[in-house]
Order: sequence, then C-alpha cells, then structure tokens
Amino acid sequence: MSRKENFDNQEYFNFTKSFDDFFAQVQADYETIPDNYYIKRYANNWTDPDEDFVGSDDVDLLNSKLSEFIDNPRLDTSIEKIKNLFSLISLGGAFDKDRMVATDLPIGVFDFSLASQGLYKPQEYYCEFHKTLISENLVTKTSSKPDIFTHVALINGIKKTLIVKQQQKGTFAVQQMEAYVEELVKVGEEKMFAKELARAKYPKAKLKFSTKTKKINLIRRSKTLKNNKVGNDKYVDIFIKIGGNSNENARTLLYRTMPSLLVAFFLDKAGIKTRVLGLESGKDGLPSSTKNDFFRYMNTFVIKEYEDGFDFNEIAILTADVRTFRWKIFKSIGVTFAKAFNYDIGGGLGQSIDADLFYEIFERYKQYYIQEQKQNTGIKNLNSRLMLTSSLSVDGGSSDSEIMIAVENEFFRLMDALDIEFNGSAQALPRIKTRELARGIDISTLRSRIIGSIATITVTDNTDSKFTTTDEQINIISELKKKLIADANEVYKSI
Repeated sequence: MSRKENFDNQEYFNFTKSFDDFFAQVQADYETIPDNYYIKRYANNWTDPDEDFVGSDDVDLLNSKLSEFIDNPRLDTSIEKIKNLFSLISLGGAFDKDRMVATDLPIGVFDFSLASQGLYKPQEYYCEFHKTLISENLVTKTSSKPDIFTHVALINGIKKTLIVKQQQKGTFAVQQMEAYVEELVKVGEEKMFAKELARAKYPKAKLKFSTKTKKINLIRRSKTLKNNKVGNDKYVDIFIKIGGNSNENARTLLYRTMPSLLVAFFLDKAGIKTRVLGLESGKDGLPSSTKNDFFRYMNTFVIKEYEDGFDFNEIAILTADVRTFRWKIFKSIGVTFAKAFNYDIGGGLGQSIDADLFYEIFERYKQYYIQEQKQNTGIKNLNSRLMLTSSLSVDGGSSDSEIMIAVENEFFRLMDALDIEFNGSAQALPRIKTRELARGIDISTLRSRIIGSIATITVTDNTDSKFTTTDEQINIISELKKKLIADANEVYKSI
C-alpha cells in the first residue's frame, strides 16, 4: 500500500496524567529555551497580562489554580438547556432518567425493550403568566400544599414566584392543536380538513405515556468489543479540544467544548467508565499531497480519571476558560515548538489544527496514546474507536440559540457513533431514526449526520508513521465503513 511520507521528526505527541504535571513540564522546559526565542524575548507577556485578551490582569490569579469558571452563568444556562436531551438518547434504547436498565449487551447497555410494562403519565408544567411550558428542573413543589407547584421568574427586574399547572405531558401541544382547529373553522374551513391541517402543523401533539423499571446494576460484559476487554470493564476516553483561533472568547470557547463535555457527562451518569482529557494542538504550515513536511503537535492531559466524579466547573476551567487558554496554554504552545522542533514559532503561535487534518493526526495520536500507557502506566481502553473528540466550530457572530442547535447536533453525532460501535448498525440505526424523526429531523439531514458518525469511528491513517494504521487494519476498517454506510443508506431511505 502506497503511503504518505510523514516526517516523524516533525510530529510531536505528549501525554501527562494531570494538568498540574503538564504545566510543571511546560515551566521546566521554558527555562531551557534560548533567550533569543520570541517566548523569552517578550517575557512581559507573563508579567503584564492584558485583561481584555487574557480575561484577567492579576498575575497571581492566572498562575494559581482557578476555582471558578470565568462565565458560570453561561455554563449553567447551557447545561440547563441541553440536559433534557439525555432523556432522548441511549446506548441500547430510549430511556428517561428513572428508567435505566442493563442488559448483557456490551457496556451495560440500556434497553427500553426490557422495561416493565406498567404505564405512567409523565408530567409537564404550564405557566399561565408566560403562556408556555416551564422546565421541570425550574419547578418547585410547595411544602405546605404538595399539589401546588411554583417557579421563580424575573419580571421587570423583580423576582416573582408564579404558580404553574401540573398536567400530563403533551397537554399543552394538544391544546395548541385544538385551538388551531377552532381558528380554521372560524374562517370557513371544514372541521375534518381543519383537523388534518392541525395534525400537520403539530405532528407531535399527543398525550404521552411512559413505563418504569427498577434500577439494576449495570452489567459490564462484552460480546463484541473485543479490543476493549481489560478486566471485562468498558472504558471510553473523551478528548476535549482546547482553544482555537485568535478571535476566540469565553463564549465561543465554552460552546466549542460543550458537545464533548456533555458526552462525557452523559456516559459518566450512565455508569460507563469515562476518562476526560484536555487536548491542545498546533501546527505551522500545511501538508502537501505526498508529504507531511510541516511542524505539528498534540499534547493531552487527564482531567477526570475513569473512577473520578464529574466536575463541570473544573473541566470547563481547563478546556474553555480564556484565562487558562491565553495564559498557561499560550505559554505551552511556544514551549512545545521550541522543545520538540528547536523552532521559534514567534508571536503568531502557529495555527490551529482542524477538519480532516485534525482527525488524521488524532488517529496517529491515539496509537501513541495506547502505546505510551502500555509502556508506562498500564492500559484500560485498547479500542481507539472509543476515543472521541468533537469537531464543532463556532461562529462567534451566531446567536446563542443558533449555536445551541449546532451543539445538540454534534452531541447526537458523537453519541450515535458510540451507539453504532457498542451495538452494531442493525440495532442502532433504526433506533436513531425513530428518535430523530420524532424530534422533527428530516431524513436527508439525519442520513448526512449518521454518515458523519460512521466516519468518526472508521478513521484510518495511510502515512509511514510509526503510529500509523496497519494495512490489515485499514482493510478491516474499510470493509466495516462500506457495510455501515450501506446499512445507513438502507435504513435512511427517503420517506
């Protein structure tokens, strides 16, 4: 097989067990850099920070261990907006938070088909003042009258407590549909035709029922994921990309990291052992069609170990906080180019690695990552297809609601890739189709996104790197990709 020349001496990979270890290494390497390098000549970069750019002008704070994310209200709001998606997605079947069940399928998969058949009526909460539904997470049951529910709203700058009506989920949508029928009848439409128009306008308008099951311990036996079998436990590694272009700010940095952060949170809450790592990378130059003759690197550090609890605040500080990115991470960029390549990157600090080039390099990095742990720290996850990161790019000019739609789509793309890898296309693809059509996603958009999910777990590398994909692996993965795409084309035919 013909392979691209990789120039391994111009590619640098590094892995550390914590951010503290990572930055201690950066500080030590900084002291060894020649004094005429930009990062040393402009040492005032590290003594006189620009608050508008770095996020603070307090050097002691920037050098310390930050305790609170720079934009906690936005972090809380973003999580609040998207966490309801968790009830729509699973790795084996749809489930609500109180309906997690385990099977003997790989990775303790949740399967709604095993749920008990006792039905119950899920609830929603309607606010007459706002004429809309209120998230159940914002509703409080009063202690004096348990059947009365309230929520707090900011009205004309004043906090007020409003009573909300508890009703069966779907009631609000049904009432909207019925009101629309009445409007059409008033203007002369026949009632039967008016109902058809209303059903087309409100396709999801119906009362909802759900089932409950007991919570049981997750089973961690695998029948298909043979590459990930240490102790018969299942592991996933989520890498969160740090930084981006020079115009990034606290808002765009947070949104860029959100899909990976949410996938990690979901898996952790689902009982799947998940390691979260920060991933910082850079390059100077571009490859040709036959040669990777340019400098590039990837540094990663562990933020959350497989057994650790999940801390949104800490992960956000280390991956999405402009004070970390433009202070300690900026320093690491200049240090890495100097240490790895004896190269003065200058004040521009190179370019970010994105799109297909990122995934090509990341695929080699994953092989390095596996080998590094085998040699030094032991290995838990041997399946590189269960090492994921997000490719979301954020347009700072877009509104928060527009960006959140992109975040949701990327979250589902990653989760669907895991579902396919865990359970195979025969189980995963029809289930995903049912879920997404119910969400109002058109079939062509869904098919396109699923092809992206398939691409995520079928990446190979065709360079001569020592960390490349072998010929045998390329052939196996190529056949797998063809099969998965054929399955997707069959399941996601136009309807």
